[in-house]
Amino acid sequence: MYPGITHSDKGNYYLTGITGVGEAVGISKLVDRGWDYPIDLREEAQKDTIQPTTMSNYFNFIDWSISNRNMQYQKFIPGSKDQFPMLHQNNLYNFYVENIQANGIVIKEGKPYTKMPSTKTMNKEEIPGENHLSAGILLHYGDFKCYIGGDISGTAPEFEDKPIWHDVESVVAPIVGEVDVTTANHHANRDAMTSYFLSILKPRVIIQEVWSSDHPGHEALLRMTSQKIWKGERDIFSTAMLEANRLVIGELLENSYRSMNGHIVLRVFPNGTTYKIYILDNMTEAKQVKACFGPYKTKQK
Repeated sequence: MYPGITHSDKGNYYLTGITGVGEAVGISKLVDRGWDYPIDLREEAQKDTIQPTTMSNYFNFIDWSISNRNMQYQKFIPGSKDQFPMLHQNNLYNFYVENIQANGIVIKEGKPYTKMPSTKTMNKEEIPGENHLSAGILLHYGDFKCYIGGDISGTAPEFEDKPIWHDVESVVAPIVGEVDVTTANHHANRDAMTSYFLSILKPRVIIQEVWSSDHPGHEALLRMTSQKIWKGERDIFSTAMLEANRLVIGELLENSYRSMNGHIVLRVFPNGTTYKIYILDNMTEAKQVKACFGPYKTKQK
């Protein structure tokens, strides 16, 4: 929420973030991590009666969309492989989306597992933030696998004093296993892309979303490029590297990325045996292709 924000002419909500997207394109099914942990976010949002908060605006949008657009709302289900089904000709493709984690919970040996604190015992200092509660998915197409984990973090050496629940990467890594592509957790900040996480996933391609001068953290970049953590080639791509990163990290940054600016398109070819990375110009709406990398061969199971 911000001063001068545009109000919807359809429902009782303002246009910002997902509510603006939903207004423009329509959403038939919306899935989030749920709002009942670690506190009741809907109850908290209702306490501010003077002006809407980001969360109360979000809930207003959901309520209006359910009533007026027949939108489905669902809570993300860790372990599910059918919450995001293909809508057309599903029987023709060996493709599915596997839900990995939300609220720090994974399904391990058929049962929910988490390091998150119990609502019965946690104090205010222990309440996890949204980053650690991110929902994460694993895309499967044939043998091809791509993990998208959101803003989760791990326990890097410089963050060993953090509470145990801070380390979500060690919870999800064994469930995900080795992949072809991963996005960088928490934008590859210093507290993410830990040695343990990378040693399990061993990605051939890492895609990093950048918006701040600490993306990547220098330590995280050293881990992502280390041959000691896992052997083999890897290509790293970022969306919009800042000049400050270049000045501070310097030559290592220049030598570590195949591309540091542009929209990143991952295209997996029929049967999931090969894939390419396309870089599009993000300075114009034409989005012309600037570069193409690959084809990469999918790892065999």
